[in-house]
Amino acid sequence: MKIDITRHGFGLTVLVFFAFLALLFSVEPALEPKVMIGAGLPLGGVIYALDQWSPEFATVLLVVVVFVSSLLLAIFTSRNMIHFEKTYLPITLYLFTGVAMLCSAHYLNVFIAALLVIYSINIISGTFSRFGTASGIFNASLFVGLAPLFYAPSVVFVLSLPVALAMHRSDVRMWIVSLCGVLLPVAVCSYVEWAIGDGFWLAVNEMWTDIISPSTVSWSLPVSYIMLIALIVVMIIWSTVVCARTWNSTRPRAIKAISYNYWQLAISLLMFALPSRSIEMMAFVAIPVSVLLPAIFMRGGSRLASNVLYLVLILAVIAVSV
Repeated sequence: MKIDITRHGFGLTVLVFFAFLALLFSVEPALEPKVMIGAGLPLGGVIYALDQWSPEFATVLLVVVVFVSSLLLAIFTSRNMIHFEKTYLPITLYLFTGVAMLCSAHYLNVFIAALLVIYSINIISGTFSRFGTASGIFNASLFVGLAPLFYAPSVVFVLSLPVALAMHRSDVRMWIVSLCGVLLPVAVCSYVEWAIGDGFWLAVNEMWTDIISPSTVSWSLPVSYIMLIALIVVMIIWSTVVCARTWNSTRPRAIKAISYNYWQLAISLLMFALPSRSIEMMAFVAIPVSVLLPAIFMRGGSRLASNVLYLVLILAVIAVSV
């Protein structure tokens, strides 16, 4: 009987997810900010106040946000048949690549912003097989516009919308709808702050300050973090080779989804060019990575090699947690 640790049902996947999440929460992360990231932003400040009121509730909320994010990534992957068959691997891969190094409620705003970006991607993916509707484009843009109010550097994901619109051959009306959706959250926050006596541009200034201010998180990475990041890089290259090898047999809708995810990967890496670059940006890199990496395990060829690689990834995550 052949054993394959990368192919299992939803129940076992969820069990593995929460087992590793409990392990990661059992120790303090090596790189933890002194205060919650995004605490000075309009909506990030609300989450910070919630953490001050009840740190336990903030931790529970972090678990819920991370789990929902993982589920949405699995739904996106399966809906678009990116890897030829249904897989729940994105659930654990998002945990391993994006959460393992950031398991602290101080990163809650980061993961909320990541969840909003993921939800936007899911809305956009619903139009990969047809022309996008105005409501879908507006909602996707709205969630992308909300994200920077929790974590300012996530504003770079606005760049994902023109690509999505171009892929759907949208007309001028769709572009206007998308622009309105992106600007609406900031406009509402600006109006509210002006109404209570603060400056109209306060929300914009807060986001700009957050983007250009150096991070408070140290860049002196532990060896275990460096090993995990290096392994992720190797896996990205491997999955790219696999995707290129099977490109001709991939469905058109899956090709759109894969192409869009590589653009998301480029945008997430662009975040590290900002003055506020920090390790928490791995939460956004993990979004496309957890969608693309299953190619290694689902259509990479050698089952033994893929199982060994998955075990190495698990060991790297365990090393981070000890």
